[in-house]
Amino acid sequence: MQDIKYLIQPDNPNPKIVSRNAYEIPDKILLDAKIDNPDSWSSLWTSSETTEAESPEENTHPFEFLTGDLVLVGGFYGSHLRNTNTDAREWLSLDLLLGLRNSNINLPLHSDDSRHSPDGIIKRIGLIDICSRLCRKLHEWELKSKGSFRVHEFSYDWRQEGQVSSQNLLEFLEDIYAQNQNQPITVIAHSMGGLITLSVLNRRPEMFKGVVFCGTPFGPVPMILWAFQRGAPFASLFSSEMHFSARSAFLFLPKDGKALVDSSNDEDILIDYFNPQE
Repeated sequence: MQDIKYLIQPDNPNPKIVSRNAYEIPDKILLDAKIDNPDSWSSLWTSSETTEAESPEENTHPFEFLTGDLVLVGGFYGSHLRNTNTDAREWLSLDLLLGLRNSNINLPLHSDDSRHSPDGIIKRIGLIDICSRLCRKLHEWELKSKGSFRVHEFSYDWRQEGQVSSQNLLEFLEDIYAQNQNQPITVIAHSMGGLITLSVLNRRPEMFKGVVFCGTPFGPVPMILWAFQRGAPFASLFSSEMHFSARSAFLFLPKDGKALVDSSNDEDILIDYFNPQE
């Protein structure tokens, strides 16, 4: 017995299931999937065989049920940053990851960074596909829909305070809302992008048709403590200094003080992470 829930198709309680090979629908479209027989799940997504009745019609498209405006919002690390002085991308490109050139995107502690501006959401890094297939399919349907469906990509300086990014997204959505004669908008938001989207949703719910939260941390992310201390992989780019200078990184700190555990008794070590004296 199959129970499949599609977040992005709220009006259809029984969405049609198609093979991944036919449409390449990303995993993130699924909110929840429960199948009694694991082998059935495996064969559903990996089989390349389709019967004649199951084969898609010539003019069908996996996103043909989408209409109106849809906005894509990336998360932490999720937008390119371009140096406004040199016009070079300083986050995130393959040559930077390979160490072929250096960049410094640390935010000054006492002022905003006017050297960098957002320059599109990150879809692919070399051979690593972030969301390029999803974007390709959405833009493909945008072209085929003859104006009934429109895709917008919201890129932002993910290092800034959540309030700044939330305000920028609000203005971005308000502009779309005004141009489409007040038709509600669908948003697909990844990670921290979901947090800033939620902030806008609480303020202007009438602008939203629906929201897909993909990997959004509605609770604390204790691993940010490791990033503050030691950085992340590719430490020359993902340095501890960069993380600590990013205002948005503090969104992930546990507000209840629970992140570390005493190994001797498995009890929480409570720390006020917003108090510099602790």
